[in-house]
Order: sequence, then C-alpha cells, then structure tokens
Amino acid sequence: MHPNNQLKPSGLGGPGGPPLQWHHQPSSSKVTNIQINFGGYNRYWTPSWYARYPHAWHPYWITPYHWWYRPTWEHTCTWFAAHLLVDRMHPRVYYPYYYGSNVVYRDRIVYIDNVRYVTADEFYDQARYLANRVEPSDTVVSESASDWLTLGTFGIFKDDGETDTGLLFQLAADKHGFIHGNLVDQADDTVWLVYGSVDPDTQRVAFRLADDDELVYECGLWNLTQDTAPMLVHFDAETTEQRTLIRLVDPTEGAAEEAPPVIRTVPLVRTQSQVRQPQPRQQQVLRRAR
Repeated sequence: MHPNNQLKPSGLGGPGGPPLQWHHQPSSSKVTNIQINFGGYNRYWTPSWYARYPHAWHPYWITPYHWWYRPTWEHTCTWFAAHLLVDRMHPRVYYPYYYGSNVVYRDRIVYIDNVRYVTADEFYDQARYLANRVEPSDTVVSESASDWLTLGTFGIFKDDGETDTGLLFQLAADKHGFIHGNLVDQADDTVWLVYGSVDPDTQRVAFRLADDDELVYECGLWNLTQDTAPMLVHFDAETTEQRTLIRLVDPTEGAAEEAPPVIRTVPLVRTQSQVRQPQPRQQQVLRRAR
C-alpha cells in the first residue's frame, strides 16, 4: 500500500478547512510503552533484512544497533560542522518546530511565532524544493559508514489513540545536509527509498519518497534528535496534515548528557534555496495541485 493511501487526508488544512491544530504531545508513558512493545529491534536493518530488500537504501558498515540510537543535538551539530554547515549551526542554538504552536496555518497563511511568514502554497514550495535537492539515482548503496549520521528509526502516529501505524522511517544525514533512508510498511513488507535535505539556516528538514515528488514530509532537525518529533505531511499544495514521529529506541539505554542548548525563535529567512523558481515540471505539478 502506498503511504499516500495509508496516510489518508482527513481534510485538515484544505481549502476552507480549519487551521492546523497540533495533536497533544504524547505522554512519556505512551512513548515508553511503544518503544518497549516494538518487536522489530532484531528484525530490521540487519544484513539478512538488506539481503531480502536489495533495492532499499543501504549504508555499508553501519551496525544494526546504530539505527536504534538517539543522537544528541551537540553530536548532530558537530557532525554537520565538520563540513559545509560549519558557520551555520551551533550546538548551543536550536530552532524547535511545533506545528500548531509556534508554526501555525491560518486562512492559508503560515505564521511563525505569530508573525506572518508566507502563504501555505509558498511554504509547501519551500519544503518541496528541500525534498528535491537530492535526485534519486540507481545507486542505493553507500560505501562508507563515516559518510552518514544515523538519525534513527521512527514510527508514524496520527493521533493519541494509535499505538502502531505500521509505517517506519529509517533516516540518516550526510555532512552536506542530504537525507537518505527508507520507509517501510510493516503490514506488507513494502519498502520505499527516502530522499531529502536540511536547510542549515532554518534547521528545517524535508524529505520525500523516490517515486513521489509531490508528497512531502517535513520537521525540525532538532526535533529529530528527540524521542518525539512533530511532522507535517504535505499531500500536495492544498492538503497538509500533522503526524507525530516516535523514536523506536530501547528505553533502558541511557542518553548521553549535554549542556542545555539555547532555544531560538525560528528565523524568518528565505535562503536562496527557498526562493528558487520551480522548474517546468514542478510548475505543471503545482498548477495541477492547485
């Protein structure tokens, strides 16, 4: 089943619909129960799993348990600072994205900290550009584990009543800010390649499936270092909904301690990448979506 069918729009955020309302943050007990009851820690991302799915994205030399690890924000920033993002990210500063709280849709306008930012269409265009910075290729194998930071494995949840949606995101980032990974439907063992990128100026992350450049997922980079991460699902330019990513990690494993970072307001900037004009094919898709 394609994720676009499983993540079926319910009308939130569509034309004439209500503003996007953020679902309540899952309780720590619910997160822990989901982590404890997940039965796939020894089943996914192993050599035998990759042998069954040779077309899945496969970073060599990363041991399976690394995918059940939660990177600290300091570690994540140090990773990116080693290359292109050296002057644009700092381990003491982060921008949290909480949709319906500090990032709000209202009458097809996106507000950040109660300040008008862009239209909903422009916000979608920005996310879609970030998600399309990496062009899918026939090469699904990365030769070196040193090229990738494992961001982890996440279950996707629509509301507080769900305990298992059956969909898993496996995500990693390279030092250029590109995102790779897999999306797995546990029900029928279908695997889709995932591609995307990070905007270092806003710490906004957007990614998509290799066979669908219209369906776009987005969240904050700092949020992806936590056990739960709010996520927007842009089904197209007109329909956007919210989901929650819950990290699947052994709750008995202790997280590394780090100094508390400085929380900053999400910057209202438009980088060169965000104002790039759509290509002809993108313009066709955007016209059809509207």
